[in-house]
Parts: sequence; C-alpha cells; structure tokens
Amino acid sequence: MFIDGDIRKFYKKYVIAGFFIVGILGTLFHFVYDWSGQAWFVGLFVPVNESTWEHMKLLFIPMLLYISGCFLCVKRKIDQKYISKKDSTGIVGCKEEKSNELYRIVYTGLFGNMVGTWSIPFLFYGYMGILGFEVAWIDISTFFIAVFIAFALQYHVLINSYKKQTVNCGKTLLIVNLIQLFAFILLTYQPLNLGIFISPV
Repeated sequence: MFIDGDIRKFYKKYVIAGFFIVGILGTLFHFVYDWSGQAWFVGLFVPVNESTWEHMKLLFIPMLLYISGCFLCVKRKIDQKYISKKDSTGIVGCKEEKSNELYRIVYTGLFGNMVGTWSIPFLFYGYMGILGFEVAWIDISTFFIAVFIAFALQYHVLINSYKKQTVNCGKTLLIVNLIQLFAFILLTYQPLNLGIFISPV
C-alpha cells in the first residue's frame, strides 16, 4: 500500500473527516442561496426551496466536493510515494498500486454519495409514513443519518471489496453521479410535477 502504517486507520480518518466536513458544508449550503441574493447560478447547486429533492443537494454536492478535494490530496501523496520508488532501473512497482488506490477511494466515495443522497427521501418519507406529520428535528436528523450511511458504506466497501471489483464498477458509478448532477441542474428551475419536487412552504 502507498500509505505507511495501517491502511484501515487511514480509511477511518478519511471517512470520519468526511462525515464532519460534509455535515458542516451541507448545513451551510441550506443558507447559501439566500446569502447569494438568490442568484440563479448558485441555485443550481444548493437548495432553492424546501422540497425533498432540493434537500438532496445538501449531501450530494458537498460530498462530491469532498471526493474531488481528497482525490487531489491522495494523488499528491501517491505521487510522492511513486517517485520515491524510482531507482536506476526505472520505476519499481507502484504504478498499478497508484491507480488502484485512486480508483478505490474515489469510486467508493461516488457509491456512498449516491446511496447517501437517496437515503434522504427514503428516511424522510419513511418516518412521515409512520408518524403522519413532519417534525423539524427529525428532518435535520435524516440529513446527518444519510451522511453517516454514505461514509459508513464507503468504509465498508473500501475494507471488504476487491480492487478489480472497484475498478470494474467505478466508471458506471462516475456516470451515475454525473447523471445525478445533471438532473439537479436541469430540474432546479423546471421541476417535475411529483411530490418529491413540491416545497411545503
């Protein structure tokens, strides 16, 4: 592995940091549209109303940013290790290892992002179906539970999946995430006539 020490320890730090960063960013994103003076471009990436669909952005966009930021950091760390393994004969190992670690961290993050994002409506409509009414503190809790689900799932897959499995599924996960991003952008100001798009206020 490119990381010295226990790889599990690194993964734990990665997902714990991600939980707090995405949780904080998602909370702040709830207010960004109004802070921007309701700029239309900003609204493509943050909630513009109180609909369930718009609240799904609170997890999806921050986690996508976290994945992108960590990609750059991890890539730099791998590059340093990659360079350190050069000798007079050229590169000793590490090239395949470099790609595999990037695939695993990025693609498992994309998997967690999709599952976490869609956990929000499932959790929201699930508790609403049981109680029959909306409770503010439970609404807030569903977001943090969804963030936990996203990173817990990523950690589980990181620890238990095979590299080849991750690589084979990775491109599909990237495409699915890009489709989800495009759907958020397209449907922000042209929502469908479905309950998930209707704002209660």
